[in-house]
Amino acid sequence: MKKQLYLFCLSLFLFSCNPVRKILEGGKLKETSFVEKIPFTFDFGLPIVIVEIEGKTYNFLFDTGAPTVISPELQALLKLEPKTVGKTSDSQGNSSQQAFVKIPSMKIGNLNFENIGATVIDMKKVFEFKCMNFDGIIGANQMEKAIWQIDYRNNIITASNNISNFNIPKHTEILKFAPRKGQKTPKVMVKIGNKAMNTTFDTGATTDFSFPFETYKSEIEFLTGTEAIGSSSSGIYGTNKGPITTYKKIPKFTLDNIQIANQIVTFNEGSSAIIGNAFFKNYRLILDWKENKIYMIKEVEIKNATLETFGIGLRYINNQPTIAKIFKGTDADKSGLQIGDKIIAIDDRDVSNLTETEACNYTFNNILSGKESRNITVLREGNKRVFNLKKAIVLN
Repeated sequence: MKKQLYLFCLSLFLFSCNPVRKILEGGKLKETSFVEKIPFTFDFGLPIVIVEIEGKTYNFLFDTGAPTVISPELQALLKLEPKTVGKTSDSQGNSSQQAFVKIPSMKIGNLNFENIGATVIDMKKVFEFKCMNFDGIIGANQMEKAIWQIDYRNNIITASNNISNFNIPKHTEILKFAPRKGQKTPKVMVKIGNKAMNTTFDTGATTDFSFPFETYKSEIEFLTGTEAIGSSSSGIYGTNKGPITTYKKIPKFTLDNIQIANQIVTFNEGSSAIIGNAFFKNYRLILDWKENKIYMIKEVEIKNATLETFGIGLRYINNQPTIAKIFKGTDADKSGLQIGDKIIAIDDRDVSNLTETEACNYTFNNILSGKESRNITVLREGNKRVFNLKKAIVLN
């Protein structure tokens, strides 16, 4: 299992506010007896489904780590007046005041939701999320009105009113979770060594395991690891603020009562504790808010994790590949590459004038992949410099 080098997370956490909680906890699902199958795409490492509002279809992210969200454009089109305002925080610790509205009606497949509470956020301000081109988020406050199965193997989400409508093998692993007040996001306990922390079970994150460094510092300091400087992840309000990302190979830790072995965990300063789709896709998941349980049916054997890299992580700023992260001790680090260097050529290919479509494609499909060695030309203060980078396993 290879570790992802740049992580995207749409988690949102609401600061306690009674008017906001009242809006999010309201609404209903009209159907009372149902089994509904809903296809989803997983092109960006996130499940995106089609919803229908007032006869038109839209792309929505299926995100347990957030409340229901709509874009300002959709709010204006639906002529929804704000019911209240509240403060929200993303996975990187960035926060903002947002308006909250009620969506009169929404269909997911043949399921009819009424008066669902939602927050209004411009998700296109961050380039990576603009690339995904979705109009909103189906959040945990909406999901809790049914039981949901996510089948990553077949790209099907199934909703039902009754747990007996799902095939649950005898030896299925079952997690207990605590729903976050108001938005209902599932929180499960993760324990590394003697330190335990409630962690967001987040289908809106591309990561596998990402935890706050300070919480587990004493438990991981002597474990094998590596570090990178620069930005390693993006939330809905921007990139992470911590200057250093630490990667550690954890021999053993627990997710509630499930033991996880030999995985690489990302630790950031100031970030939230999150488990995401890179781990979930090994399972068929069933989320039951009636009993506060998550059923995890393993479909892929999880291998020992490795971290392989050219030594850099990229973001696309004004469509140009720009170095956002450098791994310490790699060729990239030793050769003098710097955060903010703009790449204008890879081998003999000019990449200085990518289109937005191309930049979006490479955001989710590494532009350096396909070879074990690459020559990159960067432009720094008007001067061109060429660096040779070799792919290497930096943590095994």
